[in-house]
Amino acid sequence: MTDLFTEVMNCKTMDQCIELVRRDTWCEYEEAEGWRECFAEVFAGVKKALVLGEEVSLEKFDLVSDLALVVVCKRKNKKIKVTPDSLEFEKLSKSQALWIKSWKKYCCH
Repeated sequence: MTDLFTEVMNCKTMDQCIELVRRDTWCEYEEAEGWRECFAEVFAGVKKALVLGEEVSLEKFDLVSDLALVVVCKRKNKKIKVTPDSLEFEKLSKSQALWIKSWKKYCCH
């Protein structure tokens, strides 16, 4: 059996990402949890990003109302929750960029 990190990194298209997230899910909550787990894997080493031009620390990926994927960020001892596409990165890997594009496609379908 392949571990989740390997499966996430092996996705080469948006459809493959979406299919991985939706595999073995029964409801919207399970799909949202799938996105959270996959994003946690693909962004595991990323500690900093920009939100509205301000540097923030990435704390974790979480769900709001059990359905909305958010990134919990910290700046000057204050925590904020933003959507993954609100973050700006100095440099994204191809896999990270693909996962953000896939999430946008999934959310806007």
